[in-house]
Amino acid sequence: MNIIFFLEPAIELGNPVFRYPTLRGSIIPQVIALKNAGANVHCIMSTAVAEHALRDGHMKALGTVSVIDPIQWTKGENTYERSLRHQDRAFREGEVDKLTAFIKDGLPEGFSPDIVLAWETPMPYLQFISPDTRIIYQMPGFFSRAPYAELISFDDGLLKDSSNSKYDACTPKEQAAIQELREYERRFLEGVAPTKTALGEAKKRFQRIVLLPLQIDYYFMINSVIGRRSQFDVLIEILEKLPSTYALLVTNYWSGQTRSAVLTRQNIEYLRARYSNFVYVESFDKIPSVSQLIVPDVDGVITISSSLGYQAAFWKKPLLTLGDSHISKFASATTFQNFLAQLSARETPSRDSAIIAAIKTQHIPIQHIGTEGGQYLSWLQKAREMRPGSFPDWTNDVNFTEKLKKFRREEDYLKQLGYPPPADHSLWPACLRDSGRRPDTAQSYFGYSGTQQTPGNAEALRH
Repeated sequence: MNIIFFLEPAIELGNPVFRYPTLRGSIIPQVIALKNAGANVHCIMSTAVAEHALRDGHMKALGTVSVIDPIQWTKGENTYERSLRHQDRAFREGEVDKLTAFIKDGLPEGFSPDIVLAWETPMPYLQFISPDTRIIYQMPGFFSRAPYAELISFDDGLLKDSSNSKYDACTPKEQAAIQELREYERRFLEGVAPTKTALGEAKKRFQRIVLLPLQIDYYFMINSVIGRRSQFDVLIEILEKLPSTYALLVTNYWSGQTRSAVLTRQNIEYLRARYSNFVYVESFDKIPSVSQLIVPDVDGVITISSSLGYQAAFWKKPLLTLGDSHISKFASATTFQNFLAQLSARETPSRDSAIIAAIKTQHIPIQHIGTEGGQYLSWLQKAREMRPGSFPDWTNDVNFTEKLKKFRREEDYLKQLGYPPPADHSLWPACLRDSGRRPDTAQSYFGYSGTQQTPGNAEALRH
C-alpha cells in the first residue's frame, strides 16, 4: 500500500517550523509503524521543517521525503487568507494544476498513492493527484492532551466538510463502559485539579458557570467558522446575551510558543469594568491544559471548534458551538436560547452513542498505532475501500475504554502540574484513584500547593 503524509509547507502563524511538533510527535510514530508493517510511505513537508528533522536525526525514520519551499508554495500570499480560500474551495485560475504539479514532481518514480493523510490543512485539490486515492484529514482527536490517551482524528473533510456518519444506539455494555471511564477520569481529576478553590469562589457569586476556551488567533480552523469576526468580538457577543447571574469563565490558549492575544491587560480591564459576569483567573494561565480540568466542574461550554467541545459532550455538559464544524455534531443546543434553557434546568444531555461510534471508528490512540502497525495498516486498507464518510472499527471487538485507560498519560500530567515523582511508580496512580488521597506535593510553579489557592487568585475573581 502506498501512503503519503502531507504537512502544510506554508509558513503558518509567522512560524516556519509551526508543523514540526506535529511531525515529531504524531507523524513519525505512524510512519515507523506503517513501514514496519510493509507499507510504502512518502512524506511531504516544507524545507524548514525538513531541515529541523534532519538536525534532530529524524530523517532516517521518515524514509522517502520531498520538500517544498514555503515561498514558492504560496507565491508570497498571506497564508491565513490562502487557507480560508482553500477551505472554501475558492481557487484561482490554474492554481490547482500548479499545486498538484508541485506535489507530483517530488514523488518517487512510479509512486501512486492509495491514501493521502493530510494534517489539519485544507487540501481538497489533493484528489486530483490520483482519482482512486482516498484523502483523509488528520488532526488531534477526541482526547489529545495528558492525562488522557492521545487520539488522532480521521475524517474526509475539515470543519463543515467533516463527515456526519449515522450511528446506532450504544449497547448497554458500551454505555456501562463509557460511564465507568467517566468515573475513572473524574476520580483522578478531582484528586489533582488545582482549580477547585477559584471555581468555588465563582460558584458563590453566580448561579451558573459557562466556560469559553479561547483558541488560536487568526487561524483558518477558527475563522472559517466565525468568519471575519475576531474571538474578542465573539466574547463580547456572548457576554451581551448571557444573564448577569451566569458567569462566563474565559481561559486562554497557550500551547508552546503559540498563545492567544485576546486577553490583553487592556482588554481584561475593559471587560471586568463593563461585565460583572466576566471571569478570568490569571493564575489559570500557568496550569497546563487548564480548560480540561475545568470542564467537569462547570455548568456548560461554548466553543468555536475546540476539542473541549468533545470533552463537554463526554462530561454530559450543555454545549453550544458557534458556527458549523466537526464539533457541532456533539452540540446539545442549536440556539443560544436552547442553551440557556438547558443551563437553567441543569440538564445533563447524553451523547454517548455518538461519542462511542466516533471513537471506535475515527479516533485512534497514537500509542495503539505505534504498537500495532499491522492492525493500523489493515484499518487504512479497509478505509480506502469504503465510501466517503465511513470508516472501519479499529477496536477489533475489544472494549475501547480499556485501550483509552491503558494509554493514559497520568504521570506525565502530574509532572506538568508540579507533583514530585512518586516513591513507587507502580503504586502511586492506583493509590491516588482508589484512596481518594493525593500525594504530598511541593509548592508548584503555578502558585498552588495541592488545591490551595493563593490569596491573589480569589482576589482576581472579585474584580
